[in-house]
Amino acid sequence: MENLDYLGPKEVYSNLWIAYSGDQKSSWTKLKAMHNNIHDPWLVMGDFNAIMRVEDRIIGSEVQEYEVKDFRDFMLDTGMHELQTIGREYTWTNNHIYSIIDRALANATWMTSMNALNVQILEPGFSDHSPVCIRFNGQGSSGGKPFRFFNCMEEHVLFASTVEEY
Repeated sequence: MENLDYLGPKEVYSNLWIAYSGDQKSSWTKLKAMHNNIHDPWLVMGDFNAIMRVEDRIIGSEVQEYEVKDFRDFMLDTGMHELQTIGREYTWTNNHIYSIIDRALANATWMTSMNALNVQILEPGFSDHSPVCIRFNGQGSSGGKPFRFFNCMEEHVLFASTVEEY
């Protein structure tokens, strides 16, 4: 499931493919464990083989709560953020169902330390999945970074003490 590639001394990029099976809980458990061990900027992108919201299935059967629960719990437990996308409305189809199951997620450290970027959903070509491509804006720019505050930061155990220090 996991394939760690390092972009640099402090950035971690994980490309993943979660196999569809009756029990995907072990994949979410492994991702949570990885999250707990990575304190540098972390980007995870690829085929999650799961939808996160009802709106992620554009055409197909009605989404049931059990289909989104594990992904939603992972996002809440880890505070990961889905990066904004441009391009196609869906990332996977079998010509009967159209869904968003490929995406890019980042931790708060990535969101606050990396230049603005977007995720482009490209045309699928020969696959039933659309490639997901990260585009960095202003790459190589030495300008300052805008202040970003994410509400999930308030939930971190060290938030209050860190703010009091400053």
